[in-house]
Amino acid sequence: MQEQDSKTIIERVKDAMINIVNYTKIGQQESNGKTTGINAKRQQITSKLIDLLLKDEDNLCVVDIDIHKDKSLEEIDKIRQNLIDSLPPNVGLVKTAHGGLYIYCNRNYYRLPSNRNVKVTITDCFDIDVFAQMTKYKIENGQETKEIIQNRVVAPNTQHDRVYGEQINDDGAIEQKNDELASACVDGLKNLDIHKYPQLINVEVSLLRIFCGLYGITNESIRAEGIGNIRKFNKLTVNADKNYGQASSNGDRKPNPWILTKILRYHNNDYYEQIIKPLLKKNYEAK
Repeated sequence: MQEQDSKTIIERVKDAMINIVNYTKIGQQESNGKTTGINAKRQQITSKLIDLLLKDEDNLCVVDIDIHKDKSLEEIDKIRQNLIDSLPPNVGLVKTAHGGLYIYCNRNYYRLPSNRNVKVTITDCFDIDVFAQMTKYKIENGQETKEIIQNRVVAPNTQHDRVYGEQINDDGAIEQKNDELASACVDGLKNLDIHKYPQLINVEVSLLRIFCGLYGITNESIRAEGIGNIRKFNKLTVNADKNYGQASSNGDRKPNPWILTKILRYHNNDYYEQIIKPLLKKNYEAK
């Protein structure tokens, strides 16, 4: 066994820990406290990530098991436990907010195609992504550029929640928005430039995320109003408009109403501060 493999996961990644700022993957390195990519006066450290780029060794990888959200909580728990039972004892495990698994293990220097390998396996119950540090710089037209690839994953022994915003129960279920908050979110989704391809949520609004948020609203009339408002009150790019039906279908499979609050926070901030944030605070204090 190599020396690095005899260490705990925390020991192996201790110099690669990144503080999450304002619940995004925009963070700051723990060692120097220097902020990157966010206004320091608005900074709020809320959790931790591992930046795989900063690790001294590159044998550690993270396998992300995304259990399908259409399963009941009992089915998700059973699927997750069956996966755990099939794993060797020397891997690190983290239960995700949605009931899936992050598995920290060695890749035994197997050469992966890229840093982020999405849906390498698709089953009837779950999808598998694999994250590792294979390349440091982006490749364009077959040439290595000077642009560093951000490669961050959730750190072990941490959790992702927020004081005012997405509420996740201990069993991994996403709490539903009440009608007042859901209606307020729908009313705020206006005058937005909506794109087809999902970028970071703080960069632009994607049609898929809009649908994911709207399909997470349980009140059918409020949901229908929100869907009707997409084209009525917003500007869709040509590609977004062409792929409207596909985005709607995909969004229905991954409903999460709290995406809407994120969209409003980044892209209609005045409305978020004046309307949404007070409602979030009221709901939180009522718990």
